[in-house]
Amino acid sequence: MSDHDREKWDAKYAAIPSPLIAPLDPWLEQQLVGCLPGRALDVACGLGSLAMGLAQRGWSVTAVDISSTGLVHARQSAVRQNVSVDWVCADLDVYVPPESTFDLITVFRFLQRGDLPDRLSRALKPGGRLLHMTFVESLTGDSAKVDRPHNPAFLLQTGELPRLYPDLTLQHYSEHVVDQAKFAKFAGVRDEHAADLARSCHF
Repeated sequence: MSDHDREKWDAKYAAIPSPLIAPLDPWLEQQLVGCLPGRALDVACGLGSLAMGLAQRGWSVTAVDISSTGLVHARQSAVRQNVSVDWVCADLDVYVPPESTFDLITVFRFLQRGDLPDRLSRALKPGGRLLHMTFVESLTGDSAKVDRPHNPAFLLQTGELPRLYPDLTLQHYSEHVVDQAKFAKFAGVRDEHAADLARSCHF
């Protein structure tokens, strides 16, 4: 990501109050039913609401974002709410998470192609899950007013998301329109030790 991207997000987050812990996305909640908390990585965490929500549910969370301003807000909010998260300021163009480390990786409302999906796949433990939800190509009409990217570089093509994770076994894929924005939802698992996974999670 460029210095321009960093400055853009710093400016945006500087104008937003520090967040409270928000309810987890219903789809994410559904995907986590029956899963024992372990180590989680939240990618492009922004103001940290999702990371804090996972930590509140017992996950040991590392949260990564390019915006130091956003992470200052996130740290302050986590302290006020007595939640522990490992906040990491890093450019996701070059950030390499440790391999075979995380039981869960979440990527919400963010898209970066290149080799990031491969780095994330390799960061999963055997049996670990990756949950990715983000925007699909533009819709027509009033969708132009929706708060979401309009640059095609940051929008998925229909059916593209599973192809970004060829080394993961598909558990769930769907596309839905919500409030005039179209989302793709992907759940994949690093399939070594699949039997162990089945004993700890219910899909």
